[in-house]
Amino acid sequence: MARLKLESVSEEEITSLMSRKRATYLHRFESAQIVWDALVKAGPEGLTKDEIKAKTGLTEGQVTYAFGYIKDVLMEKYKQPLICKTGSYRYSLPPVWWEAKDYIDFRVRGILTMVRRVESVANASSEKWGDKNAIRDVRRNVRHLRESLEDMAVAK
Repeated sequence: MARLKLESVSEEEITSLMSRKRATYLHRFESAQIVWDALVKAGPEGLTKDEIKAKTGLTEGQVTYAFGYIKDVLMEKYKQPLICKTGSYRYSLPPVWWEAKDYIDFRVRGILTMVRRVESVANASSEKWGDKNAIRDVRRNVRHLRESLEDMAVAK
C-alpha cells in the first residue's frame, strides 16, 4: 500500500486552485493539509468555515471532508488538537491546554446527553420485552459508559 506524503501546500498552489471556476478534485488528505495550513497561519484566533473556504478556495464539501481527515489523522500526526469554539464556530489550533479542555468538556456533555437517551431506550426495551441477556448486557454497558462520562463531566 502506498504511503501518503503530507506536507504543506504552497501559496501558488492555493492561488491556482482558487482561480478555477469548477472545484478541482483533491484527495481528502490534500484538502485537509490546505485547511490545516490555513489554520496554522490564522493563529489562535482561528477561522470560521466560511473564512476557510474564502482563504483556500475549497468548496463546502472539501472543507467538511478535510475536517474529518484532520480529526482522524492530522491531530495525532502533528500532536496538535483542533477545536471549535462554541458560539462563534471558529476552528483553531489552541496554544494552551485550557482551550482544548473547554472544548473536550463541551463535547463530553453532548455525548453524555446522547448516552442518557440510549440508556432510556435500553430501559424501555427491558420493560417491554423483559430483561433478556442481550438487553441486560446492553443496559449494563450503557450504564457503565454513562457513569464514566459523568465522572469526566465533573472532573476538573
